[in-house]
Amino acid sequence: MKILKITFFGKILMKNNKHYNSNDNFYFKEETKDVKKMKQDTVFHAKPYKLHKKYLNKRNLCNQDAHTQFFNSNIPNKNITENPVSYVREKFLKTELNKLKNKIYVPEIFLDLHGFNQYQAKKELGKLIFICNKEKIFCFAVIHGHGKNILKNYLPIWLSKHPDVLAFYQLPKKCGRNTTLFVLIDYKKDNK
Repeated sequence: MKILKITFFGKILMKNNKHYNSNDNFYFKEETKDVKKMKQDTVFHAKPYKLHKKYLNKRNLCNQDAHTQFFNSNIPNKNITENPVSYVREKFLKTELNKLKNKIYVPEIFLDLHGFNQYQAKKELGKLIFICNKEKIFCFAVIHGHGKNILKNYLPIWLSKHPDVLAFYQLPKKCGRNTTLFVLIDYKKDNK
């Protein structure tokens, strides 16, 4: 059994062959003189789905950041009191707030902000509102925890500044969950 290795220069290298003679090169050239080089005609196409997916991911990140921009100011709205238990964007939405208080509207998704700093909390809140708009979820809950009450004080301010937030309500202490806000949003029906 012969083991042949052909280099790029057309030379034959023999290894482990005791029966090698000089005529082998001649015979090899004679056998391969009519052989022509194959033409490389394979066409490689980029997968458009992956490119489209990259574009969508970039667009989603931009949309999430767009929701975060509403939380940049820590100055409260005129509708927000010192320690807000509830908030309604428009007066005619008070019936919706009552439905939220009476737990007729149950949150479909929860966001836990334990251990987050303000920047991370704003980012996650923006992502959550984006997801709610995309998945057509109108009620969600935000758990902020106790700690130094920084997020407890700022979350109502941030939520009141977002145009999609219709109302929110902080669960009372008697429920044992005064660290949770139920939020009602107006998702965009034309959003795909």
